[in-house]
Amino acid sequence: MRIDRKVQLGELYKELRVARGLKQKDVARKGLSIAQLSKFENGQTMLSADKLLIAIESIHMTFEEFGHKLNNYELPKDIILGKKISSLFLKQDIKGLEYLLTEVLQSEETDRYQRIQSFIIENAIHSLDQNYEINIEDRKVLVDYLFSIESWTWFELYVFGNTMTLISDEDLLFFGDQLAERTKDYNFLKHNLSSLKLTYINLIGELILRKIDTQVPLFILELEKLLFPYDMLEIMLLKFLKLVNGYLKSKNTKKEIKQFIESLRVVGDSQLINILEVKLDQFGIHIN
Repeated sequence: MRIDRKVQLGELYKELRVARGLKQKDVARKGLSIAQLSKFENGQTMLSADKLLIAIESIHMTFEEFGHKLNNYELPKDIILGKKISSLFLKQDIKGLEYLLTEVLQSEETDRYQRIQSFIIENAIHSLDQNYEINIEDRKVLVDYLFSIESWTWFELYVFGNTMTLISDEDLLFFGDQLAERTKDYNFLKHNLSSLKLTYINLIGELILRKIDTQVPLFILELEKLLFPYDMLEIMLLKFLKLVNGYLKSKNTKKEIKQFIESLRVVGDSQLINILEVKLDQFGIHIN
């Protein structure tokens, strides 16, 4: 069932309530009366934020699910763009990334947030081609933005996690420490938690790459607290980074890294292998 964007919030809520076999009396409770519900569903009044949350929870949905339904089950444009960037990065398609960057910067809808997204594309290009230069002013705009947002959402997690090559050592460590302090604020929503795990992965990898790994054990510990047995991608990436870090400290050998990657080839995880091969190139490690 697709919802026309013109349909009022109350009408959508009524459709969802009825579809779940619930009557207004089943939903009404302390702080939310049948009369308030009726006026809301008929488009006569809006519910205050606290009452809307009660109404949504009373039909056994999360606010996130309700918002997703309101958006016709379509992903937000930021996530769609992020998926495009990730796909091109895994293919090591620099020309594709450059075209996407031009497309974003020339968009008629370009705003502050799309400008921030352009930094993510530049970061991806720079990761694949170290000769690709990033404008110093762009770096400043990015860091100023991250400092200006006191309460980070998934978007700031996503931005920080995918622009680390543009951030100085000092700022990277500062944002990393802030991330560890704020972890409890991010891990209640599924999408935020997913972004948080990958941000830790990228942070650990970037610090190892820069050989400023004094905080790496702390960030590994914070990440491991978040991981579940089904987080296979994150678990494998973390294991890989531990092997690389061990190799760079002469504790592991290239053979151990090669055996790990070969074990992934056996199970046919081509996407993960592509990621690791890009990472190995960044670390300057050649195992063949």
